Amino acid sequence: MAETAPGKYELRLDPEWWLTGVAAQHAALESTGSSDVPNDYVTVDEGHRLLTFVVLSDAQVALLTGPAEHTTISTDELAQIVNGRNPKHRRIFEPDAGWWLQIGERYPNPAVVLFQQYQP
Repeated sequence: MAETAPGKYELRLDPEWWLTGVAAQHAALESTGSSDVPNDYVTVDEGHRLLTFVVLSDAQVALLTGPAEHTTISTDELAQIVNGRNPKHRRIFEPDAGWWLQIGERYPNPAVVLFQQYQP
């Protein structure tokens, strides 16, 4: 995640599908030969293409700091964490956990909410 202009960041990530229910069962069956779905979900990465998202400085960011605990942080702090720094020495519960992004409706369609997902 890099600041491209004051108050504007770009986030590059490799998205995955988070599947539950019948879709998860079929994906598991195709991948493993069993339709068992541990923890009631599977993730599917259809490719390793990095997509770029604009993130504004006032985006809502919720960092996973415990199994059922999120801490609201600034976009600037998230950028520092993503780039290997932890300026406020936050306990990051699952550094590799996925993120949900909510994209705004107006151009440049920035990410307005970033919420880290607990993964059992």
